[in-house]
Amino acid sequence: MASQNIVHLVPNAILKQQTNLQHRYWQIRLLVLHKLAVMFYISQGNRCKKTTYDHFFAEGVPKSTIYDTTKRFENSGNIEYKPLSGRLKTVATIQAIRKIKSAFEKKPAKAKKVVPRYVQNQEARARSGARFVCDKVRQKRLVIDDETYVPKNSKNVLDENFTIAQILKILNSMIKSNITPNFLKETRKLCTNGVQKENGEHGSLNDLKGRGRKRGTSCPKAEEKLRIKEKCDIRSYRKQKVPRRSADQQDRALKRAKQLYNLLLNGKERCSLMNDETYIKMDTKTLPGQQLYTAKKREVVTFTEPNVRKRLLAVYRKHKDPPLFSPDLALAHYAQSTLELLKAGKVDFVSKDINPSNCPQLRSIEHYWAIVKRKTRRDNMKEFKKNWGAAVRKVDAKSVQN
Repeated sequence: MASQNIVHLVPNAILKQQTNLQHRYWQIRLLVLHKLAVMFYISQGNRCKKTTYDHFFAEGVPKSTIYDTTKRFENSGNIEYKPLSGRLKTVATIQAIRKIKSAFEKKPAKAKKVVPRYVQNQEARARSGARFVCDKVRQKRLVIDDETYVPKNSKNVLDENFTIAQILKILNSMIKSNITPNFLKETRKLCTNGVQKENGEHGSLNDLKGRGRKRGTSCPKAEEKLRIKEKCDIRSYRKQKVPRRSADQQDRALKRAKQLYNLLLNGKERCSLMNDETYIKMDTKTLPGQQLYTAKKREVVTFTEPNVRKRLLAVYRKHKDPPLFSPDLALAHYAQSTLELLKAGKVDFVSKDINPSNCPQLRSIEHYWAIVKRKTRRDNMKEFKKNWGAAVRKVDAKSVQN
């Protein structure tokens, strides 16, 4: 028996070694072909691709190979062969096919799952948490959603997840909890593979019969509970990452901020208009979604002449003393067409060389807009103006800095 096993194993090892050598041979051969194609392509004065295709196609080389080689050389200047991802293909011998068939016939739905690796700290933390939950829910009913699916028909499931003893235990606990089969039939959702899960309409236990809200209905008590955060003036905010700044950017922002501060300090009682691209909607229901527009240049639509005349100049001319317009560093704000419009309207603006870049801490007006915007959400213009005035009086420099 031992000698027979050795006889069967030796051909497989030789075939695998031959496959690797053969694969490496084709890699070297393809690399040489790429070099020859590029040398022939460069040797021609006008670098005609059609002549290169026809030359190698006459020798039996596909045109797609030469096309990819020349394209890679033009884009990156590299002609090396990059092997494809994944394992190398092996020869489908009779022994390999027989092993795969026998393994599949034994367990058709076999799937390997990696056991999670717990370090010592995680295991101790899990035990202490389980002990705390056990003490907390002692003599109380506990519902745990562990994403375990109960098969409606065991014949539809290839892999048996439950033994007879486990099923009897589940049925016994269901009887003690006064859960009838009719109730389970109503609250379970049938999937295409015959697997059911005890769940509600929207995938939550709150959507079960007699719990919380369902689609198309409303419960006053549930609505009152949902408004607790609103009554306590508690809101959920989206986390924002602080932009990464290099040492050069930080130094340049501080220098520009100092120059801007000196410019504003020299002009006494001078107003500063800052464009932070923040818009306040009177009614949030009218907020538009994602929209597209067509243009040859981006700044043509962003900062057209009517926008400067109707909006910027209208606010600019209402002040007795000419204010200072301070835009952000968007490309459209310092485009040539925009600068010409601002100069034609005699608008005094902060030049690009003293505008602090990538430094939101120096632009407190953005924080001010965000605070006031939360206090001005109303449905008509009269309420909007009233609340806007009240919000402006309440929001001061101290609240913005905090």
